[in-house]
Amino acid sequence: MKDINNSVFTGRLGANVDYRVAPNEAGTKISTMSVAVNFMSKGVEKVTWLRVKAFNGLADICKEHLVKGSRLGFVGHYQEDKVEEEGKPTKYYSYFVMDNLTMLGGTPAPDAQTEEEATEDVAQANQDNLIEQAEEALA
Repeated sequence: MKDINNSVFTGRLGANVDYRVAPNEAGTKISTMSVAVNFMSKGVEKVTWLRVKAFNGLADICKEHLVKGSRLGFVGHYQEDKVEEEGKPTKYYSYFVMDNLTMLGGTPAPDAQTEEEATEDVAQANQDNLIEQAEEALA
């Protein structure tokens, strides 16, 4: 039986989405976000900030439809990158990779599409992402 690396969160964007295209052959699109999630501890509400990345189709959707304060739900998996530079200590960066997105309302994006069009875009990006993951698993 395989282990599962999967998490479900709802929260709010702490800042506008940082969007870039990687300088690789594929031109991978990357949206990086800070998402605030709340939890209760001994009757006191606390906030944890998550670093979240979305790639390709989901990155485009995040860039187009999410702004600071937007509410979102997402399914993602934990990932850690290791960066080694000569003469410097090794650095580790941890974040969640968004696999699925649900926009929950909140602050609307400027010049946003209708809710129906945005929902169709997100559904298509989620489907494309699942196909990509399945192809990687079969390879």
